[in-house]
Amino acid sequence: MSEPLRVAVVVEGPTDSIVLKAIVRSLLDGADFEFQTLQPEGAAAFEAKFGAHGPGWGGVYRWSRQAAEEGSGSLSGSSALSQWDLLIAHLDADVADKTYSSARIQSPPHHDLPCVKSCPPLHETTDALRTVLLRWLGEQTCPPRTILCTPSKTMDAWVLTAIFPGNATFQQRNWECHTDPEGQINALPKKNVSPRKDLTILKGVRKSVKPGQAYPLHLRKQHGFKKSFFVQLIEEGS
Repeated sequence: MSEPLRVAVVVEGPTDSIVLKAIVRSLLDGADFEFQTLQPEGAAAFEAKFGAHGPGWGGVYRWSRQAAEEGSGSLSGSSALSQWDLLIAHLDADVADKTYSSARIQSPPHHDLPCVKSCPPLHETTDALRTVLLRWLGEQTCPPRTILCTPSKTMDAWVLTAIFPGNATFQQRNWECHTDPEGQINALPKKNVSPRKDLTILKGVRKSVKPGQAYPLHLRKQHGFKKSFFVQLIEEGS
């Protein structure tokens, strides 16, 4: 019997880790796998402690620089890569609008932020941001067994597209250029989000509601959601 796939993620926050785990579970179609969040550090992220590197994209930056340093200048030589079959490094595309000083980062190796481009096309910004992330990792190209995940503008856009497959706004070609995907929840008709006190997965997880309570079963049936990886996420939690 083969060993389960070992997957590790470096993400901005605990919500992103939950979503990526659900995506991996769906892609593996029932196969066993091990999943570990390297940044933020494990349970500390859910206790708002976030570990030594801190939260958000600044935490991803600090983790990446440390991994590169441990690997004699690049992620490829680091134990962070050698110990896992797959490493997913995540940054939301809205990081392209940021400055290093906004995350209290002093003396970065390159002054390559902000790097935002016109959107559409969305790939111009995400391509530029992946180049920035590779520099943090001390790499020129993406190493083997590594995936750079850069949702535009945030992971929220992916979640809403999957949860509301019939919503015209979330299915638009340039939906990922929207600057505030989460804010669009409030624009949904009440028949889609009812009663208002029942939180969607997006708001529920971000407010630290237990995953199993984030979107009640009776509402999922009412709205006809398919058993996608996001429904699995709600049912099974992290």
